Amino acid sequence: MYFDRRLWGLTRGLRGRIALAILIGLAAAAFGIARFTLLGTMLARVFAGSGFLSIAVAAAGVAIAVVLRGLLDHYRTLIAYETAAHVQTDLRGRLYDKIAELGPAWFAGERTGGVMLSIVDGVEQLQTFFGQYVPQVCGAALTPIAIFLFIMWWDVPVATVMLIAALVTLVAPSAWNKIEGGQGRVRHEAVKSFGSEFLDAVQGLPTLKAFGQSTAYGRRLAEKARYL
Repeated sequence: MYFDRRLWGLTRGLRGRIALAILIGLAAAAFGIARFTLLGTMLARVFAGSGFLSIAVAAAGVAIAVVLRGLLDHYRTLIAYETAAHVQTDLRGRLYDKIAELGPAWFAGERTGGVMLSIVDGVEQLQTFFGQYVPQVCGAALTPIAIFLFIMWWDVPVATVMLIAALVTLVAPSAWNKIEGGQGRVRHEAVKSFGSEFLDAVQGLPTLKAFGQSTAYGRRLAEKARYL
């Protein structure tokens, strides 16, 4: 998955919620960094033979960081999926309005399977983009910088290597999408074609059987399945 500006345009009016989810995600990442820091401190105190109270305080800090990170991540997920639901509802409304505007004449000339897949499955698949990808990709872009600033106080070369690796991981999907020459779109069209054919076959199965075309249509579906 990669960032798509056209999909981002659908988030007008909801970007404040997305920004809130990103901020909560960054706060959760901060507690994640704190957890590892406190865990390292606790282990250092254990090996140094520090007193029980000193080790217990560090252990309590680790436990609190884990709980707070989990709660923040939970609320971030709730906000992100509610935002995705709002976008999906609005998009479905636009699609239905467009179909009503085009009228029965246009709809009668289109394949039922393709239209249904676009309205139902096509919109449903966007939940991953709006609910998970957008908040996480923003967090993934900002968190490595915070980690770099945190680790550079101890070891600048290690912090630099981690920052470069994180940024490469961030831009690699977009770069790969350009290198592969749109094969993902070809696959999407193949999925859509097979899905619409299959849905039409299920809906028109009595008619196909009545005219003795069910076997021939089955072969056609098999060819599309192999292509897919």
